[in-house]
Amino acid sequence: AMLAQRLVRRLCRECRQLRPLDPETKGLVADHGLPAMLYEPVGCEECRGRGYQGRLGIHEILMMNDKLH
Repeated sequence: AMLAQRLVRRLCRECRQLRPLDPETKGLVADHGLPAMLYEPVGCEECRGRGYQGRLGIHEILMMNDKLH
């Protein structure tokens, strides 16, 4: 198996702001049943004005088989 991993920044829960998606993106996410809103970073004292606080690990595992060799 192969493992890929990446750390992504996590939005600050104290100051993030909800904003609607633009029409083009809204159409793309609607097909997958995802909400048509997203949060954007703002910045506050809690996150020292960055809009982000902490990181989150994203992992993907690819299991090898005869088709992948």
